[in-house]
Parts: sequence; C-alpha cells; structure tokens
Amino acid sequence: MVPVEVRTVAMMPVMTDVNTVVTVMTADAAVTATMRAGFGNRRDESAEADHNGGGQGIECSAFHWRGSLFHLAQGVGHPEHWSGNPRARFKRLISAIFSFIWHSSRNSGRAERARSGRLQPLARRREIGLKRLCFDRKERRQEDNLGKHFTLTANDSHQLGAYRADPSGPSKGGVVVIQEIFGVNQHIRAVCDRLAGEGYTAVAPALFDRTTKGFECGYTPDEIANARKFVANPNWDAMLRDTQAAIDELKKEGPVAIVGFCMGGSIAFLAATRLNGLSCAVAYYGGQIAKFADEKPKVPMQMHFGEKDQGIPMTDVAAIKAKRGGDSEIYTYPDAGHGFHCDERGSYHEGSAKAAWPRFMDFLKKHVKK
Repeated sequence: MVPVEVRTVAMMPVMTDVNTVVTVMTADAAVTATMRAGFGNRRDESAEADHNGGGQGIECSAFHWRGSLFHLAQGVGHPEHWSGNPRARFKRLISAIFSFIWHSSRNSGRAERARSGRLQPLARRREIGLKRLCFDRKERRQEDNLGKHFTLTANDSHQLGAYRADPSGPSKGGVVVIQEIFGVNQHIRAVCDRLAGEGYTAVAPALFDRTTKGFECGYTPDEIANARKFVANPNWDAMLRDTQAAIDELKKEGPVAIVGFCMGGSIAFLAATRLNGLSCAVAYYGGQIAKFADEKPKVPMQMHFGEKDQGIPMTDVAAIKAKRGGDSEIYTYPDAGHGFHCDERGSYHEGSAKAAWPRFMDFLKKHVKK
C-alpha cells in the first residue's frame, strides 16, 4: 500500500483496474491515491525472471503496471500540481489520470507481447546485442590490421608464427615487437601497425608457439589466469632464439630495434644484453628486468615503468636505476600501473601512454639510422 495525500476541489472516483484504485475527494478532504497492486518486492523478482528468460507473464505485467502507477504518482504528487486556482488544479489532475491510462495501455501491450513470446527476454536481448557488438568489433579489428601473418624459423629449426607490418613508403629500419603473456594479440598487432605508420617495418614473433601454436587472448580475469601458465617456468633461452629469428628477418630493412611489453619488456632487456644485430632496445614494464639488471646492455636501452605497478615495486625500479642508470634511459610515470600502454586493458593510462610513446619514437630516430 502506497498512500499519496493530495487536495482538490472535486469528487471523482476513478477505477482503473482490479488492483488499482485512485480516489479523489473534496477540497477540504484528504485525497488518497491507493496503489494496491500487491506486488511486494516483485520488481527485482520480475527483472531476475526476465533476465533468465522467464517471467514474461504475470511478473512482466506486474512490473509494467508499477511503471504506470509511478507515472500517475509523479503527476499528482508533484507540488506544482496543487498550485494555482481550483480550475487549473482540476485540469492538471485530469491530465495526470489520462497520462496514467495511456501508460497503462502501452505497458499492457508490452506485457502481452512478452506473454506471447514476441518480446525477447532481457537475457536474450543482451545476448543478441553482445554478439552483434563482438562481431562488429572483431570485424573492425580485422580490417584495422594492416599487416600479414607469416612463418619464422629459429636457429634450432623451430618454426613459429609471426605478424609483420610494413610502411607504405621506404622503411626507416626494423622493429621487433615482443608480446605480453597474451600472445601476438590485437594489441601487439596494433603496435606493429602503428610502427609501420611511423615508417618502420615491424615484426612480432609468436613466442608461445613452442608450447601452444597460435595462442592469443584478451584481458578478462580468466584469460589472464590462463595466460600466466606460459610464464610459470619460462624458457628464456628458447624465447631468445625465436627473438633472434625476428631480428634476422628484419636485417635486410636496415638497422633493427626491439620493443617489448610486460614479459616482452624483460625479453627486450635480455635481447639487448645477449643477442646480436640490434641497434637499440626499449622495455615497457618488464617485470624480470630487476632479476637480470647485473647484465649490461650492448646497445642503448630505454625503459618505462608505472609507479603504481603492483607487480613491479618501486624498490625494483630503484635497483635497476642503481645498476643500469648510467647506460640506460629510465622513465617512471606517477599515475600509471602495469600495462599502462595497452588501451584494451583496464590499467590503460592515457596520459602516461601519450608521454611514453614520443620518447620511444625519439629514441628510435636517434639510434635507428641507415
């Protein structure tokens, strides 16, 4: 029962349906709009039933009648309704009642469509919308990728997949792009495409092909948990062999740089210390760099870390600076966490990403010269 007290100048009982009675009394009498729908807390129940594909009969009808009653309560309960002369108040009351009847008719039709199956349940409507969104996004991303997939061969004869993006004009040189734990996914391919737009030939080797061919994933909690298995006991030597294959592939384009993200950042650092054929190296939030920081890079090195990275404490960054600060450029970003460069992750930080990229580009211009 929801009583709404108002005052007016006429007596006009209105019967709308068996569950709803609106009684209007004289000017000096309290007018009670009694909304006795008997729904209780059915709104949440009907929404839940609709979400699960049920509740298209009585639950839906009850829910929509409540919506109609809400419109009436808004009309007759608003303070401005009872301002002005008695004639104006009476006209506004009639308008509110007719509005209620109109909403009731419309919502009853909706409830009937739900009962007859012509109205898709909420869960189905969401499913259809999500599938359409995913399809459009997948189609759009496939169109956005400018490069091609091909095969590399490491010096131990292992064959691995790779993604390559070439510039539209003459190449300034090559850049090896090393993946995160999520494989050569859309983000890594987008980085390759972006580098191609800057005039560089970019190659991203699929470093997990030794374990699972063609692995790539997104950034949901389940996908992240699954991807972690690839680095539970990483074979750094094997991944470096595959990285060397990518470097060798790009040598014909001129000088070669390497950039890596997350796990790839650590590999980029190790490539700078152990591999041949590089002109410079760039590492974004490499979590294992501190472990290998005693090794000296053979080429100019640049590193980027987020100060809010929960996986790379600032004590590790301080240790890296102490050991490699003399031969490497090391930048930290106060508002950035792990993965701040990837605009497909929740940890993406636009300001930090936009600050780091020009530094990366300037570093390439300085060290990747034909």
